[in-house]
Amino acid sequence: MGCDTEATRKLIRDIEKFSETLKSKKNASADLSILGTLRSLLREILIDSPDMEAARKLLNAFKDVAFADLKDYTIELVTRSLKLITYEFNDYEFIYKATKQDANLVRSLRNVLRICLEGKLSACGCTGCRRILRQCDVIFNKLEEAMEWMEAAILLKDENIFKCFDIKKATSLRYYLLEQKCSDCRTKLDTDDNFIIFSDCTHVLCLRCYPATCSAGGTACPQCRRKSPTTLESFTVSKMLALRKWRSKNQSHEYLDRSVPGRHSVVEIQTSRGLYIEIQTTRGHHAEILDFLQNFIRFDND
Repeated sequence: MGCDTEATRKLIRDIEKFSETLKSKKNASADLSILGTLRSLLREILIDSPDMEAARKLLNAFKDVAFADLKDYTIELVTRSLKLITYEFNDYEFIYKATKQDANLVRSLRNVLRICLEGKLSACGCTGCRRILRQCDVIFNKLEEAMEWMEAAILLKDENIFKCFDIKKATSLRYYLLEQKCSDCRTKLDTDDNFIIFSDCTHVLCLRCYPATCSAGGTACPQCRRKSPTTLESFTVSKMLALRKWRSKNQSHEYLDRSVPGRHSVVEIQTSRGLYIEIQTTRGHHAEILDFLQNFIRFDND
């Protein structure tokens, strides 16, 4: 994704300049501590995208701070820094590696920042604080978006979810909208709508019909009456498909194929020209197959 290098460098200079003025002032230790953490993180993202350690450092820096005691310009620098850093949290590389613990960490960070920043800025109510509060909304939305993508990445790596929602075959939400209608009320649906997808049968249901279907006795599809152990919103599946497409273009993937007797695995990779390759092999030969595929890709790119 890549950060705005010039904006990041300018922000680092602003933090360093303000930190120098704070060193001679009393009761500025909290300001200096937070600004020091942010300066360090901003320097890191100039080199590479942040990892979960960045979110952990932010959480540790903010969770015990009395925001009411921070200086106004410190708060402004904090919000400017968070906008740049949280923007990087939506990087596919960052998202795809996420675990449930990572998603919970980002959720905790959002909650702490919302309580601290909104409490400090709302209490003042001046024009400057209201302006910064609007910037905070951007930060919270970015963290919320990162959590949604992380949850999609976690589901994508769940082998049962991957198979029963036909993620391997689907290239877009169009795959699930063959009839383009809700299975119950027959309302027309499109890929821009958020709807429910049943696992196994992959029929769809509009959000208006879903609560009634659940309350009527579980997750049986109104169309085929097949009971599904899981349902997902189409917005989540759309993110899963986008992550799968990115992964196929950027790295190989191996998974256990339980449909074949014995312990077989599948290695799949996509070349820069869009050629999709899938090879079934015995479990444990992933490295040899991958080496062959990478040599093939180099030949394909020449």
